[in-house]
Amino acid sequence: MQSMLLQYFAMILRALTLPILIFAVLCTCGQAFAQQKDVDVVLDTFGFGSAYRPGDMTAIRVKLTSNRSESMNVWVQIEVTNADGDICEAGRTTALTPSQPKLVWLYAALPPQTDNSSSFLIRVFEEVNGRRTSEIGGARIFPADAQAVANDPATAMIGVVGTSRLGLDHYRATAPNGTNPATNELSQIVSGLLPADFPDRWEGLQSYSAIVWSGDRSAPGELTIEQTEALREYIRRGNHLIVSLPSAGNTWDLGATQKNPLGDLLITGMPRKDESVPLSSIISTITKSNNLKRFINTRDPLLDFRVFKDLRGTYDAIDNHYEPLVALPDGRVIAIQRTFGFGRITLIGLDLADGRLSATPPQGDAFWNRILGRRADTPTSSEFASMENDILSRSYYDSNVPVATGRTFSKQISMTRQATIGLSLAIFLFIAYWVACVGGFFVLKGFKRSHLSWLTFTATAGIFTLFAWGAVAWQQQTSISIKHVTFLDHIARAPNDIRPEDPQVQRAVSFFSAYLPAYANMKIRIVSDPNER
Repeated sequence: MQSMLLQYFAMILRALTLPILIFAVLCTCGQAFAQQKDVDVVLDTFGFGSAYRPGDMTAIRVKLTSNRSESMNVWVQIEVTNADGDICEAGRTTALTPSQPKLVWLYAALPPQTDNSSSFLIRVFEEVNGRRTSEIGGARIFPADAQAVANDPATAMIGVVGTSRLGLDHYRATAPNGTNPATNELSQIVSGLLPADFPDRWEGLQSYSAIVWSGDRSAPGELTIEQTEALREYIRRGNHLIVSLPSAGNTWDLGATQKNPLGDLLITGMPRKDESVPLSSIISTITKSNNLKRFINTRDPLLDFRVFKDLRGTYDAIDNHYEPLVALPDGRVIAIQRTFGFGRITLIGLDLADGRLSATPPQGDAFWNRILGRRADTPTSSEFASMENDILSRSYYDSNVPVATGRTFSKQISMTRQATIGLSLAIFLFIAYWVACVGGFFVLKGFKRSHLSWLTFTATAGIFTLFAWGAVAWQQQTSISIKHVTFLDHIARAPNDIRPEDPQVQRAVSFFSAYLPAYANMKIRIVSDPNER
């Protein structure tokens, strides 16, 4: 009995020897690969301000550290699955110095179903003479690793440079059922942004409909050249930069615009500074709340703010195509605005980050609607709760289809006809082939010629093969075709309002499908006049 157990145990060891050896080899190879990794990759930021919207072009910042002893050029890319299930590679070239971490921005269109559990592959290749060669590093990243926040594609995002919320949270208030019948869309406020957080390409900013720059701790001069150009292009393409000027200092270099990289988009003069102005004199401009107005009557802080123009004609510092936007009851203009391309720039003379406004932050429907160009009431959460018994608020229903998912245009740009014809032809040939084979056998059997069935089968296979080749050659599309839905935007301007820095512009936004008949790498690009921006 004991010898039988020993023999049985020996058989088990022999059976496990090969798997154990394979496992050990794999572990050794894995360790060797880990030791030979030339570039370490760590996720730093997923989305500008660690916030993103699925379906949008998103900025992703990674930290690369070279383990080599010499400098080198590398190609770093992120791989993202597109709507067809294909892998898209979005990357850029950068130079790495030994043991010196480097932050690199990547930009990719996220799938509509992205959430914090989604994963993306970062790969790093050595680049020699402008061509990528061997893979020398990589990592799989998750948005959760950067504490990123995913926002619904139907939610507007507003970024705030500075720590104050500036009263914008009024746009976030919702009724108990999670909706807001007083506005067309909910808004997400992302505050605490710093100049160092800005991406170096405009695509990384486009999830934000507006960026509000407030406070005196962050100056535009802290932006790099690439970040400045990205912000400029972000505005030109239809977005909004709002600057709340600090009550002290001149961080935006007004009056000395040559010092500011965005100086050509600002006024050239210095607005007047009005000091020790009672808050009660401007309270009706920033709030509709009677409770706050009564509070101000008992505790009336004094403020300093900038005045761009006095409508009575005593002072005027507005130029460079700006126009008055918000004026106090006494005629002092405290906010001005101009267009730039499809976007806007607004200068506010009131320091909205001033701590003396913390008890009376600007309300959405009283102040921010005019700045943001919105038409919306902004009840607070408590006001929504008090209206819960109102039949209108309880029966409110809304419906929306986020454009980012592509569902809105999928039918218009789909190429199902070509696929349907090919699939129908394949099914028809398959059925006809088996009917011919089985039918031919029974016909031969009826004539007592079943010994010829293999010859008939071979002939049938040959005939159907030739027929299939001919049908495919006849049906196959050999030319490239594109179906698209394109929206054209045009801002009409009078001839005397067309400026070199802000010319007459048109904008096209397209959703398209492309049929590419060849199994090969193909470039798709939009060819335009090289003199056009």
